[in-house]
Amino acid sequence: MTNPTFPDPISPDAFTEPNENPEYKLWDSDTGVLHAETRRTLLQLLRGPYISAGRHSNLWARILVDEKIIRSRLADLYLVLVVDHEREVAFIRNVDDDAAPRVVRATKLTHIQSVLLLHLRQRLMQDSNQSRAIIDEAETVEQLSVFQGVGGSDPALFEKRVRAAWTRFEKLGILYETSTPGRYEISPVLAVIFGPEEIRAIRREYERIREAHLPLDDDDEHEEDDA
Repeated sequence: MTNPTFPDPISPDAFTEPNENPEYKLWDSDTGVLHAETRRTLLQLLRGPYISAGRHSNLWARILVDEKIIRSRLADLYLVLVVDHEREVAFIRNVDDDAAPRVVRATKLTHIQSVLLLHLRQRLMQDSNQSRAIIDEAETVEQLSVFQGVGGSDPALFEKRVRAAWTRFEKLGILYETSTPGRYEISPVLAVIFGPEEIRAIRREYERIREAHLPLDDDDEHEEDDA
């Protein structure tokens, strides 16, 4: 667990009183009532994919102090704040209400991305007693090569698509480089976003594909509303 320096919390009166605090007023016509760091925290949550203590220590500290206010502001946008204090990560989801608009959009995983995701999450769980889960890209590609025969996939094409999936997860913040070339850290957010239920659903889908001998060569990416 990290030990962030906690900022001063925002007064509850900030919701009802005009902004007369010079510290909170960022420009001449600023009518906002939130501290600058709280605004930056909201912005990062909206930009995504998540906030973590390890990568955003100041913003994580602000979540711990102003969580109630941040939750309220996000609720105004039909969003829910998800905070995992054990893994020290936070992100947003759509409100679980069919009548509410879908704000956050999700990317549908391709078959190969699903295989890689299962592998990464398994490694994350195996290294749960460690402070960081580190994985080697080349070793991972080699380990996943056992799946290349499913559906008659070409080995070179399969490797190319595994590496493309790897790059995709880098962009999503699931993987990020360490100081050692080729070595990456698996973000703890993976265990929160994809819980046991989601992982079981992915495994069932993969088993269906494998049993039906369907090709794992769908490299198209589609965006859909987050459920």
